[in-house]
Amino acid sequence: MKNPLSASVYLLAFFVLISGVVCVVTEQGSQPTGLPVPSGNLRQQTSAALKRLRKSQAEKPASHQNPDDVDWAPPGETIVVTPSQWADFETSLGIGTNEPGPVWLLLKAVIRFLKLAVSLESTALLLQNALSERGEPDAVGVWDQYLGTFADVIEPLDNHLWDPDDPTANSQTAKNFVDDVVARIAPERQGMVTQMLVKSQSTPGLMNRGGTLDPGKIPEPTVLGMKVMLRRLFDYNADPNGGNQIFLNSGPFLQVWELAYSIVTELSDFELRVGAMADPIRLRFLPQDAGDGEIWRTVTDSYPVGLYRRENIGYDGYFNSKYEGTTRAMGTDEELSERWGMETSDLDISNMVASYRNQLDGLIKGLLPAIMDALADIAVKAYDMGEKSRLRSRNWPLLNIPGLDTSIELLKKYPEWSEGRYTTAQNYLPQHPDWMDRRMRFAGVGN
Repeated sequence: MKNPLSASVYLLAFFVLISGVVCVVTEQGSQPTGLPVPSGNLRQQTSAALKRLRKSQAEKPASHQNPDDVDWAPPGETIVVTPSQWADFETSLGIGTNEPGPVWLLLKAVIRFLKLAVSLESTALLLQNALSERGEPDAVGVWDQYLGTFADVIEPLDNHLWDPDDPTANSQTAKNFVDDVVARIAPERQGMVTQMLVKSQSTPGLMNRGGTLDPGKIPEPTVLGMKVMLRRLFDYNADPNGGNQIFLNSGPFLQVWELAYSIVTELSDFELRVGAMADPIRLRFLPQDAGDGEIWRTVTDSYPVGLYRRENIGYDGYFNSKYEGTTRAMGTDEELSERWGMETSDLDISNMVASYRNQLDGLIKGLLPAIMDALADIAVKAYDMGEKSRLRSRNWPLLNIPGLDTSIELLKKYPEWSEGRYTTAQNYLPQHPDWMDRRMRFAGVGN
Protein backbone atom coordinates (compact mmCIF):
# COMPACT_ATOMS: atom_id res chain seq x y z
CA MET A 1 0.00 0.00 0.00
CA LYS A 2 1.46 3.35 -0.97
CA ASN A 3 1.20 6.39 1.21
CA PRO A 4 -0.75 9.35 -0.23
CA LEU A 5 2.33 11.59 -0.21
CA SER A 6 5.17 9.86 -2.01
CA ALA A 7 8.37 9.57 -0.02
CA SER A 8 10.35 10.07 -3.23
CA VAL A 9 9.30 13.72 -3.57
CA TYR A 10 12.36 15.99 -3.39
CA LEU A 11 12.18 18.29 -0.41
CA LEU A 12 12.60 21.90 -1.61
CA ALA A 13 12.20 23.68 1.71
CA PHE A 14 12.30 22.60 5.31
CA PHE A 15 12.22 24.62 8.50
CA VAL A 16 14.68 23.66 11.20
CA LEU A 17 15.56 25.04 14.60
CA ILE A 18 18.97 26.44 15.39
CA SER A 19 19.66 27.72 18.89
CA GLY A 20 16.05 28.77 19.37
CA VAL A 21 15.85 30.46 15.92
CA VAL A 22 13.91 29.11 12.95
CA CYS A 23 16.04 28.67 9.84
CA VAL A 24 14.99 27.94 6.29
CA VAL A 25 17.10 25.25 4.66
CA THR A 26 17.40 25.61 0.89
CA GLU A 27 19.86 24.54 -1.75
CA GLN A 28 21.83 27.70 -0.91
CA GLY A 29 22.13 26.84 2.79
CA SER A 30 20.54 27.88 6.07
CA GLN A 31 19.10 31.36 6.53
CA PRO A 32 17.80 32.44 9.97
CA THR A 33 14.34 33.92 9.89
CA GLY A 34 14.65 35.56 13.28
CA LEU A 35 11.47 33.88 14.55
CA PRO A 36 11.76 32.68 18.15
CA VAL A 37 10.77 29.11 18.87
CA PRO A 38 9.65 27.87 22.29
CA SER A 39 12.18 25.43 23.71
CA GLY A 40 11.48 22.04 25.24
CA ASN A 41 8.60 20.95 22.99
CA LEU A 42 10.16 18.99 20.16
CA ARG A 43 6.93 17.16 19.44
CA GLN A 44 5.22 20.44 18.61
CA GLN A 45 8.22 21.67 16.65
CA THR A 46 8.44 18.42 14.67
CA SER A 47 4.73 18.64 13.83
CA ALA A 48 5.19 22.22 12.59
CA ALA A 49 8.17 21.19 10.50
CA LEU A 50 6.24 18.28 8.98
CA LYS A 51 3.35 20.56 8.05
CA ARG A 52 5.74 22.82 6.17
CA LEU A 53 7.22 19.77 4.52
CA ARG A 54 3.77 18.63 3.37
CA LYS A 55 3.19 22.09 1.93
CA SER A 56 6.37 21.95 -0.13
CA GLN A 57 5.46 18.44 -1.32
CA ALA A 58 1.96 19.49 -2.34
CA GLU A 59 3.35 22.33 -4.42
CA LYS A 60 5.62 20.00 -6.40
CA PRO A 61 4.29 18.46 -9.64
CA ALA A 62 5.49 15.02 -8.57
CA SER A 63 2.88 14.95 -5.82
CA HIS A 64 0.00 15.92 -8.11
CA GLN A 65 -1.17 12.44 -8.84
CA ASN A 66 -4.15 10.44 -7.76
CA PRO A 67 -3.30 9.29 -4.24
CA ASP A 68 -4.04 5.79 -3.08
CA ASP A 69 -7.16 5.60 -0.97
CA VAL A 70 -5.81 5.60 2.56
CA ASP A 71 -9.14 4.38 3.86
CA TRP A 72 -8.82 1.16 1.88
CA ALA A 73 -8.76 -2.09 3.81
CA PRO A 74 -8.67 -5.72 2.67
CA PRO A 75 -12.23 -6.95 2.22
CA GLY A 76 -13.28 -8.55 5.46
CA GLU A 77 -15.59 -11.51 5.91
CA THR A 78 -18.18 -11.85 8.64
CA ILE A 79 -18.67 -14.78 10.97
CA VAL A 80 -21.10 -15.30 13.84
CA VAL A 81 -20.06 -16.66 17.23
CA THR A 82 -21.71 -17.07 20.60
CA PRO A 83 -20.72 -15.07 23.69
CA SER A 84 -19.18 -18.20 25.21
CA GLN A 85 -17.08 -18.76 22.06
CA TRP A 86 -15.84 -15.17 22.23
CA ALA A 87 -15.02 -15.60 25.93
CA ASP A 88 -13.05 -18.76 25.12
CA PHE A 89 -11.25 -16.82 22.38
CA GLU A 90 -10.17 -14.14 24.85
CA THR A 91 -8.96 -16.76 27.30
CA SER A 92 -6.99 -18.59 24.60
CA LEU A 93 -5.15 -15.32 23.99
CA GLY A 94 -4.26 -14.95 27.66
CA ILE A 95 -6.67 -12.09 28.36
CA GLY A 96 -7.86 -12.17 31.96
CA THR A 97 -5.32 -14.83 32.90
CA ASN A 98 -1.98 -14.59 34.66
CA GLU A 99 -0.11 -15.47 31.47
CA PRO A 100 0.45 -12.68 28.89
CA GLY A 101 -0.53 -13.71 25.36
CA PRO A 102 -0.24 -12.35 21.82
CA VAL A 103 -2.64 -9.42 22.44
CA TRP A 104 -0.39 -8.40 25.35
CA LEU A 105 2.60 -8.57 22.97
CA LEU A 106 0.77 -6.50 20.36
CA LEU A 107 -0.28 -3.81 22.83
CA LYS A 108 3.20 -3.73 24.41
CA ALA A 109 4.82 -3.27 20.98
CA VAL A 110 2.35 -0.53 19.97
CA ILE A 111 3.01 1.46 23.16
CA ARG A 112 6.76 1.17 22.60
CA PHE A 113 6.39 1.98 18.86
CA LEU A 114 4.70 5.32 19.57
CA LYS A 115 7.42 6.35 22.01
CA LEU A 116 10.24 5.31 19.70
CA ALA A 117 8.70 7.02 16.65
CA VAL A 118 8.60 10.34 18.54
CA SER A 119 12.19 9.87 19.72
CA LEU A 120 13.35 9.08 16.17
CA GLU A 121 11.78 12.16 14.65
CA SER A 122 13.04 14.39 17.46
CA THR A 123 16.56 12.99 17.08
CA ALA A 124 16.45 13.62 13.32
CA LEU A 125 15.29 17.18 13.85
CA LEU A 126 17.98 17.93 16.43
CA LEU A 127 20.62 16.37 14.18
CA GLN A 128 19.51 18.47 11.23
CA ASN A 129 19.73 21.57 13.41
CA ALA A 130 23.31 20.76 14.38
CA LEU A 131 24.36 20.03 10.78
CA SER A 132 22.70 23.20 9.51
CA GLU A 133 24.43 25.27 12.17
CA ARG A 134 27.75 24.13 10.72
CA GLY A 135 26.66 24.75 7.12
CA GLU A 136 26.84 21.07 6.28
CA PRO A 137 25.27 20.16 2.90
CA ASP A 138 24.05 16.92 4.49
CA ALA A 139 21.41 18.96 6.30
CA VAL A 140 19.61 19.45 2.99
CA GLY A 141 17.98 16.52 1.25
CA VAL A 142 19.46 13.89 3.57
CA TRP A 143 18.14 14.55 7.06
CA ASP A 144 15.09 16.24 5.61
CA GLN A 145 14.39 12.92 4.00
CA TYR A 146 15.09 10.99 7.22
CA LEU A 147 12.48 13.05 9.01
CA GLY A 148 10.00 13.46 6.16
CA THR A 149 10.31 10.06 4.51
CA PHE A 150 10.14 8.22 7.81
CA ALA A 151 7.00 10.15 8.82
CA ASP A 152 5.49 9.45 5.40
CA VAL A 153 6.01 5.71 5.63
CA ILE A 154 4.63 5.24 9.14
CA GLU A 155 1.77 7.73 8.67
CA PRO A 156 -0.93 5.02 8.25
CA LEU A 157 0.04 3.71 11.69
CA ASP A 158 1.12 6.91 13.43
CA ASN A 159 0.24 10.25 11.85
CA HIS A 160 2.30 12.88 13.62
CA LEU A 161 0.24 15.66 12.08
CA TRP A 162 -2.75 14.45 14.07
CA ASP A 163 -3.13 16.03 17.49
CA PRO A 164 -4.25 13.21 19.79
CA ASP A 165 -5.15 15.59 22.60
CA ASP A 166 -7.52 17.77 20.58
CA PRO A 167 -9.23 15.79 17.79
CA THR A 168 -11.74 18.61 17.14
CA ALA A 169 -8.91 21.00 16.34
CA ASN A 170 -7.51 18.75 13.61
CA SER A 171 -10.32 19.46 11.17
CA GLN A 172 -9.89 23.23 11.50
CA THR A 173 -6.10 22.98 11.34
CA ALA A 174 -6.39 20.81 8.26
CA LYS A 175 -8.85 23.23 6.65
CA ASN A 176 -6.57 26.21 7.20
CA PHE A 177 -3.55 24.30 5.98
CA VAL A 178 -5.35 22.97 2.90
CA ASP A 179 -6.78 26.39 2.03
CA ASP A 180 -3.30 27.89 2.20
CA VAL A 181 -1.80 25.26 -0.10
CA VAL A 182 -4.67 24.96 -2.56
CA ALA A 183 -4.78 28.71 -3.12
CA ARG A 184 -1.29 28.50 -4.63
CA ILE A 185 -1.84 25.79 -7.23
CA ALA A 186 -3.59 25.53 -10.57
CA PRO A 187 -7.41 25.23 -10.38
CA GLU A 188 -7.51 21.89 -12.21
CA ARG A 189 -5.36 20.34 -9.49
CA GLN A 190 -7.05 21.82 -6.47
CA GLY A 191 -9.62 19.08 -5.89
CA MET A 192 -7.03 16.32 -6.07
CA VAL A 193 -4.57 18.01 -3.74
CA THR A 194 -7.33 19.00 -1.31
CA GLN A 195 -8.40 15.37 -0.98
CA MET A 196 -4.81 14.27 -0.43
CA LEU A 197 -4.04 16.86 2.21
CA VAL A 198 -7.28 16.55 4.13
CA LYS A 199 -6.68 12.83 4.53
CA SER A 200 -3.08 13.36 5.53
CA GLN A 201 -3.84 16.12 8.01
CA SER A 202 -7.13 15.08 9.56
CA THR A 203 -7.00 11.26 9.51
CA PRO A 204 -5.37 9.62 12.52
CA GLY A 205 -3.14 6.61 12.06
CA LEU A 206 -4.32 3.24 13.31
CA MET A 207 -2.29 3.74 16.50
CA ASN A 208 -3.66 7.24 17.12
CA ARG A 209 -6.75 8.22 19.10
CA GLY A 210 -9.73 6.15 18.01
CA GLY A 211 -7.74 3.88 15.68
CA THR A 212 -7.85 0.10 15.69
CA LEU A 213 -4.51 -0.06 17.53
CA ASP A 214 -5.07 2.95 19.80
CA PRO A 215 -3.46 1.99 23.14
CA GLY A 216 -4.93 4.94 25.01
CA LYS A 217 -2.63 6.59 27.53
CA ILE A 218 -1.70 3.50 29.50
CA PRO A 219 2.05 2.99 30.07
CA GLU A 220 1.71 -0.81 30.09
CA PRO A 221 -0.85 -3.33 28.74
CA THR A 222 -3.96 -3.82 30.86
CA VAL A 223 -6.79 -6.35 30.67
CA LEU A 224 -9.24 -3.64 29.66
CA GLY A 225 -6.85 -2.30 27.04
CA MET A 226 -6.41 -5.78 25.54
CA LYS A 227 -10.16 -6.43 25.50
CA VAL A 228 -10.83 -3.13 23.71
CA MET A 229 -8.07 -3.66 21.15
CA LEU A 230 -9.25 -7.20 20.37
CA ARG A 231 -12.82 -6.03 19.79
CA ARG A 232 -11.60 -3.30 17.44
CA LEU A 233 -9.45 -5.77 15.52
CA PHE A 234 -12.47 -7.91 14.69
CA ASP A 235 -15.18 -5.23 14.52
CA TYR A 236 -17.06 -6.82 17.41
CA ASN A 237 -20.81 -6.27 17.19
CA ALA A 238 -23.20 -7.90 19.64
CA ASP A 239 -26.70 -8.73 18.50
CA PRO A 240 -28.67 -5.45 18.85
CA ASN A 241 -31.75 -7.49 19.72
CA GLY A 242 -30.03 -9.16 22.63
CA GLY A 243 -29.73 -12.53 20.92
CA ASN A 244 -27.10 -15.13 21.64
CA GLN A 245 -24.77 -14.17 18.81
CA ILE A 246 -21.88 -11.84 18.06
CA PHE A 247 -20.97 -10.63 14.58
CA LEU A 248 -17.26 -10.40 13.78
CA ASN A 249 -15.55 -9.05 10.68
CA SER A 250 -11.93 -9.66 9.73
CA GLY A 251 -11.49 -6.39 7.79
CA PRO A 252 -9.78 -4.27 10.51
CA PHE A 253 -7.50 -7.16 11.50
CA LEU A 254 -6.43 -7.72 7.91
CA GLN A 255 -5.85 -4.01 7.44
CA VAL A 256 -3.52 -3.90 10.45
CA TRP A 257 -1.70 -7.02 9.30
CA GLU A 258 -1.21 -5.79 5.75
CA LEU A 259 -0.14 -2.31 6.86
CA ALA A 260 2.44 -3.75 9.26
CA TYR A 261 3.79 -5.94 6.46
CA SER A 262 3.89 -3.04 4.01
CA ILE A 263 5.57 -0.63 6.43
CA VAL A 264 8.22 -3.04 7.67
CA THR A 265 9.08 -3.76 4.02
CA GLU A 266 9.33 -0.07 3.10
CA LEU A 267 11.34 0.83 6.18
CA SER A 268 13.79 -2.03 5.56
CA ASP A 269 14.66 -0.44 2.22
CA PHE A 270 14.80 2.97 3.88
CA GLU A 271 17.24 1.69 6.52
CA LEU A 272 19.70 0.63 3.83
CA ARG A 273 19.76 4.16 2.42
CA VAL A 274 20.13 5.64 5.90
CA GLY A 275 23.15 3.48 6.67
CA ALA A 276 24.97 4.39 3.46
CA MET A 277 24.54 8.12 4.17
CA ALA A 278 24.83 8.14 7.95
CA ASP A 279 28.00 6.19 8.67
CA PRO A 280 30.35 8.59 6.82
CA ILE A 281 28.81 11.51 8.74
CA ARG A 282 29.22 9.73 12.06
CA LEU A 283 32.88 8.99 11.39
CA ARG A 284 33.62 12.47 10.02
CA PHE A 285 32.45 14.15 13.22
CA LEU A 286 33.99 11.61 15.58
CA PRO A 287 36.90 13.32 17.41
CA GLN A 288 40.15 11.40 17.23
CA ASP A 289 40.78 11.93 20.94
CA ALA A 290 37.34 10.71 22.04
CA GLY A 291 37.52 8.00 24.65
CA ASP A 292 35.92 4.61 24.02
CA GLY A 293 33.40 5.22 26.78
CA GLU A 294 32.15 8.39 25.09
CA ILE A 295 31.58 6.88 21.64
CA TRP A 296 28.16 5.49 20.71
CA ARG A 297 28.52 2.78 18.12
CA THR A 298 25.94 1.57 15.62
CA VAL A 299 24.82 -2.02 16.03
CA THR A 300 22.45 -3.74 13.63
CA ASP A 301 20.85 -6.62 15.48
CA SER A 302 20.10 -9.93 13.87
CA TYR A 303 17.26 -10.65 16.33
CA PRO A 304 17.96 -14.37 16.06
CA VAL A 305 15.14 -16.74 15.20
CA GLY A 306 14.70 -19.78 17.42
CA LEU A 307 16.77 -18.56 20.36
CA TYR A 308 13.76 -17.45 22.41
CA ARG A 309 10.61 -19.56 22.06
CA ARG A 310 7.49 -17.71 23.16
CA GLU A 311 5.49 -20.91 23.47
CA ASN A 312 8.02 -22.05 26.11
CA ILE A 313 9.06 -18.89 27.98
CA GLY A 314 5.83 -16.92 27.62
CA TYR A 315 5.15 -13.71 25.74
CA ASP A 316 6.57 -11.47 28.44
CA GLY A 317 9.75 -13.53 28.56
CA TYR A 318 9.91 -13.48 24.77
CA PHE A 319 9.60 -9.69 24.56
CA ASN A 320 12.01 -9.06 27.43
CA SER A 321 14.63 -11.44 26.03
CA LYS A 322 14.44 -10.54 22.36
CA TYR A 323 13.19 -6.95 22.12
CA GLU A 324 13.28 -5.12 25.44
CA GLY A 325 16.87 -3.88 25.43
CA THR A 326 16.93 -2.53 21.89
CA THR A 327 13.56 -0.87 21.38
CA ARG A 328 13.56 1.88 23.99
CA ALA A 329 13.18 5.51 23.06
CA MET A 330 16.32 7.52 23.80
CA GLY A 331 14.33 9.82 26.04
CA THR A 332 11.47 12.26 26.17
CA ASP A 333 11.49 15.41 24.04
CA GLU A 334 12.65 17.40 27.05
CA GLU A 335 15.50 14.98 27.73
CA LEU A 336 16.61 14.95 24.09
CA SER A 337 16.42 18.73 23.87
CA GLU A 338 18.47 19.11 27.03
CA ARG A 339 21.09 16.66 25.80
CA TRP A 340 21.45 17.83 22.19
CA GLY A 341 19.43 21.01 21.76
CA MET A 342 22.10 23.61 22.57
CA GLU A 343 25.85 23.96 21.97
CA THR A 344 26.11 20.64 20.15
CA SER A 345 29.67 19.31 19.87
CA ASP A 346 31.16 17.21 17.09
CA LEU A 347 31.01 14.19 19.38
CA ASP A 348 27.32 14.93 20.01
CA ILE A 349 26.68 14.88 16.25
CA SER A 350 28.51 11.57 15.87
CA ASN A 351 26.55 10.08 18.75
CA MET A 352 23.25 11.45 17.40
CA VAL A 353 23.88 9.64 14.13
CA ALA A 354 24.57 6.41 15.99
CA SER A 355 21.48 6.97 18.14
CA TYR A 356 19.27 7.49 15.10
CA ARG A 357 20.61 4.36 13.42
CA ASN A 358 20.15 2.22 16.53
CA GLN A 359 16.64 3.46 17.22
CA LEU A 360 15.62 2.93 13.60
CA ASP A 361 17.04 -0.58 13.73
CA GLY A 362 15.09 -1.29 16.91
CA LEU A 363 11.84 -0.17 15.33
CA ILE A 364 12.33 -2.00 12.02
CA LYS A 365 13.92 -5.23 13.26
CA GLY A 366 12.38 -5.21 16.70
CA LEU A 367 8.96 -3.66 17.20
CA LEU A 368 7.43 -4.24 13.77
CA PRO A 369 8.48 -7.92 13.78
CA ALA A 370 7.07 -8.22 17.31
CA ILE A 371 3.78 -6.88 15.93
CA MET A 372 3.94 -9.38 13.06
CA ASP A 373 4.58 -12.22 15.53
CA ALA A 374 1.61 -11.15 17.65
CA LEU A 375 -0.74 -10.87 14.66
CA ALA A 376 0.25 -14.35 13.46
CA ASP A 377 -0.57 -15.90 16.83
CA ILE A 378 -3.86 -13.99 17.12
CA ALA A 379 -4.78 -15.23 13.65
CA VAL A 380 -4.29 -18.86 14.74
CA LYS A 381 -6.69 -18.53 17.67
CA ALA A 382 -9.16 -16.58 15.52
CA TYR A 383 -8.96 -19.29 12.85
CA ASP A 384 -9.82 -21.94 15.45
CA MET A 385 -12.80 -19.86 16.61
CA GLY A 386 -13.92 -19.33 13.00
CA GLU A 387 -13.96 -23.08 12.44
CA LYS A 388 -16.69 -23.31 15.07
CA SER A 389 -18.75 -20.44 13.70
CA ARG A 390 -22.31 -20.96 12.57
CA LEU A 391 -21.45 -18.72 9.62
CA ARG A 392 -18.18 -20.32 8.68
CA SER A 393 -15.68 -18.66 6.34
CA ARG A 394 -12.75 -20.55 4.86
CA ASN A 395 -9.31 -19.49 6.19
CA TRP A 396 -10.80 -16.74 8.36
CA PRO A 397 -8.96 -14.41 9.08
CA LEU A 398 -5.69 -15.30 7.31
CA LEU A 399 -3.85 -12.69 5.25
CA ASN A 400 -3.60 -13.48 1.56
CA ILE A 401 -0.63 -11.76 -0.08
CA PRO A 402 1.18 -13.35 -3.05
CA GLY A 403 4.60 -14.56 -2.06
CA LEU A 404 3.95 -14.40 1.69
CA ASP A 405 3.31 -17.69 3.47
CA THR A 406 0.60 -17.24 6.09
CA SER A 407 -0.75 -20.77 5.93
CA ILE A 408 -2.35 -22.04 9.10
CA GLU A 409 0.11 -24.95 9.06
CA LEU A 410 3.07 -22.55 9.35
CA LEU A 411 1.43 -20.13 11.76
CA LYS A 412 0.65 -22.92 14.22
CA LYS A 413 4.40 -23.55 14.59
CA TYR A 414 4.95 -20.14 16.25
CA PRO A 415 7.10 -18.72 13.45
CA GLU A 416 9.08 -15.52 13.93
CA TRP A 417 9.13 -12.60 11.51
CA SER A 418 12.60 -12.25 10.03
CA GLU A 419 13.98 -10.84 6.78
CA GLY A 420 10.55 -10.23 5.25
CA ARG A 421 8.95 -13.57 6.02
CA TYR A 422 7.62 -15.88 8.70
CA THR A 423 10.15 -18.56 9.47
CA THR A 424 10.93 -21.28 11.99
CA ALA A 425 14.49 -21.84 10.74
CA GLN A 426 16.99 -21.07 13.48
CA ASN A 427 19.55 -18.44 12.51
CA TYR A 428 21.40 -17.55 15.70
CA LEU A 429 25.07 -18.03 16.56
CA PRO A 430 25.39 -19.01 20.23
CA GLN A 431 28.62 -17.04 20.74
CA HIS A 432 27.86 -14.06 18.51
CA PRO A 433 28.58 -10.86 20.50
CA ASP A 434 26.06 -8.65 18.70
CA TRP A 435 22.99 -10.30 20.18
CA MET A 436 24.65 -11.24 23.47
CA ASP A 437 25.56 -7.64 24.28
CA ARG A 438 23.00 -5.65 22.33
CA ARG A 439 21.24 -4.31 25.44
CA MET A 440 24.39 -2.41 26.36
CA ARG A 441 23.92 0.24 23.71
CA PHE A 442 20.82 1.54 25.52
CA ALA A 443 22.10 0.90 29.02
CA GLY A 444 20.75 3.50 31.39
CA VAL A 445 19.06 5.47 28.59
CA GLY A 446 15.48 5.70 27.42
CA ASN A 447 12.04 4.85 28.67
